Amino acid sequence: MGYFTDCEEDLPIGEICPSYFGSDEARKRIAEHIPQCRIICTFRDPVEMIYSMYKLARRNVWTRGNFESYIPVEWHHHATKLKKWRETFGRDHVLACFYDDLAADAQAYLDPICDFIGISRIPIGQSGLAKQRINTFSREPRSPRIARRARKLRDWLEEREAFRAISLLTRAGFWRFCFEGGEEFEPLDPAIEARLRDRFRPAVEELEEVAGRDLSAWKRGRSDTPAASSAAQT
Repeated sequence: MGYFTDCEEDLPIGEICPSYFGSDEARKRIAEHIPQCRIICTFRDPVEMIYSMYKLARRNVWTRGNFESYIPVEWHHHATKLKKWRETFGRDHVLACFYDDLAADAQAYLDPICDFIGISRIPIGQSGLAKQRINTFSREPRSPRIARRARKLRDWLEEREAFRAISLLTRAGFWRFCFEGGEEFEPLDPAIEARLRDRFRPAVEELEEVAGRDLSAWKRGRSDTPAASSAAQT
């Protein structure tokens, strides 16, 4: 609450923390202290998400291995967790969103969220932010040693809440220099992708049922649509 002491009392306040979603303890404590809060969950294609997490891990030198060595043994069953949040807070207080919608039309993704939390809609159609992709990584670090030291410096600053220093270094291009500039990441191997999609299919189908959303693209892959297959044949 200390972060919001200077906010206007009539404004809704919120927090983003992905790790809460999978924590039964966090869910119960939130229900105890702010039972009328509203929960927003955004789900993403698990194969794309894991590969994105792998690139982040390579960027931060959390791993030096290949993608297959990084793939988790088990994948979170989001449908089960979504059910629990709805059971705890009520279906009307838990909004299920999808990253696909954000990528396709940022305004259409944002409008229901504004309605859900009870604020005026925010027009972003003319803003560059509507099309800007952030936290996407196309290249590995130019030097793992430099990236590792930069990561330790950033963690040290965050522990001391030196956010102004972090922001200053961001504007100066320091983090980009340390974490980027190396070779481009290879596209996800089609054979590995196919195996992962088969493996995650039951969990995806369960989420389809719970969320009431067609997730066929998550099961067949982006490059395996009928249109793409036809184009490949010609």
